[in-house]
Amino acid sequence: EQLPNAQWEALETLCNELNITCENLTEPLMKESNRLLEKNGELTYWIDDSHWNSRGINLGAQAICQSIKNPKSCLKVKN
Repeated sequence: EQLPNAQWEALETLCNELNITCENLTEPLMKESNRLLEKNGELTYWIDDSHWNSRGINLGAQAICQSIKNPKSCLKVKN
């Protein structure tokens, strides 16, 4: 289910108006977060707030890298 995301929609509109590339990380982060949680019980955010932990930061970096480069050139960072 796709949740409404007014903040992303506003940012995307602004980026389009300014001709700036931006990347919505919601889908890849949610997909990989669910996979890690089901596989190992690992979280991509701190348990006491909604900020990304090192796993979440790595996922965001990988998604951005794959959107701007050849995915094979992206480094995998171990947590």
